[in-house]
Amino acid sequence: MLVVHYSQLCNYYARHIPYSGYLIIVDRALVMSRFAQNMLIVHNRYRKRHFSKPLRASEELCRDAQAWAESLAQEGKVKHASWEARQGDGENLYKIVGRKWRKAKYVTRKWYKERRKYEQGKPGRQPGTSEFTQLVWKSTIEFGAGIAKTKEGAHLVVARYRPAGNLMAEYRENVSRKKSRYQLEVKPG
Repeated sequence: MLVVHYSQLCNYYARHIPYSGYLIIVDRALVMSRFAQNMLIVHNRYRKRHFSKPLRASEELCRDAQAWAESLAQEGKVKHASWEARQGDGENLYKIVGRKWRKAKYVTRKWYKERRKYEQGKPGRQPGTSEFTQLVWKSTIEFGAGIAKTKEGAHLVVARYRPAGNLMAEYRENVSRKKSRYQLEVKPG
């Protein structure tokens, strides 16, 4: 359950995620689907494990991600939008068949599991890890997501990130090792 606070001083809604240590700052006029909101929450939990700051919701990225998800659903294909079409934003894609589409954490967990393939000692692009590295990329600060149903009943998920991650010379600074259990539990006091 999210506790919602309103601050007139900042004109933002801040959603506290119990037990996570995070507030999600969302512009008060922002409209996000529940799926996108839940995906943002799960993203930020995983990002915290890798010393990355929480992402902010972006209405523009949500609109763009939703439009691309709907376009892909009509085509019945899973493919990345061109770099130009997404104006340089990062993008993760996933196709879900079955009932698990309702769970944003399912998709985000699938991307996060790619960390097992990522060799920290060899920073750089590595096969089968680009969704994970984009998810935890430190310099990324904005997020949006969309989901659409294909004619066959599958669901296509599109997540967009700004600024984009997975830039060749920046892996060492942007993809940190996972915090140890001790680092996750100890709070400075």
